[in-house]
Amino acid sequence: MTEMNEVPVKLVVVMNGKVLETRRIFFMNPSFEAIREAGTRWSKGRRAAMQYVDDEGDHVTMDTEEEWGECMRLWRKGEKKSLKVCFVLPGIQYNQWGQPRCRSPPRGVSPAPQRRRYTPTKKSEASWALDNIRDMHADKVLQPSNAVVEKVLKKLHGEGTVDALTSGTESPKTLGCDGWLAVSTQPDGQLDIKANVRSLYNLLHKQGIQCLDKKEPDSVQWFKLCTDLDASSPQGWYNLACALALQL
Repeated sequence: MTEMNEVPVKLVVVMNGKVLETRRIFFMNPSFEAIREAGTRWSKGRRAAMQYVDDEGDHVTMDTEEEWGECMRLWRKGEKKSLKVCFVLPGIQYNQWGQPRCRSPPRGVSPAPQRRRYTPTKKSEASWALDNIRDMHADKVLQPSNAVVEKVLKKLHGEGTVDALTSGTESPKTLGCDGWLAVSTQPDGQLDIKANVRSLYNLLHKQGIQCLDKKEPDSVQWFKLCTDLDASSPQGWYNLACALALQL
């Protein structure tokens, strides 16, 4: 006749290193199936790995009655009052945007298309200027009275640059700024200066990044011009804050 032994078992449900449930139950000669059934009940039917810690401190997974028997033998050999069995649930996986990733979509639902990550590409100076010329008349324009255009021209080419452009003594091509600046003749014969907003912003941002990489104080002025040109752009404000922080 088999001897009836009462075994105190502590069932612990774990996921992502956090304890979700702890139960202490007394079993009479518990079997592997009885422990697994109890753990599955407290795991709410979710698939879990049944584990225990052996005498060497290793987490051992059990799948058979023989492995459970070894677990019982080590517990009886030790001095612990209760036998601790962990049911480890599979951890939640996260995608590149920090959102929980589903293992599989619900039945009848097609998986969502994956987003394409933006990978910046390096362009040569000639290609960068050519793209800006192609978009010259596609975006908003700034009038010559705009303070940002005047500040940029003064910073790049010195005082009197605006007067030289409007008088015709200089041209965007001779100044090397035909990638973002254009001069047109009005019906009354006066010259009108127009600047491509996107191309000008790219120029300011590029100058600021170059100064920021070299830890030059001029980076603050370039990024300040970016925010003056487009106050709604979070990129300009972020870079301005970084440049100011480096000067503290």
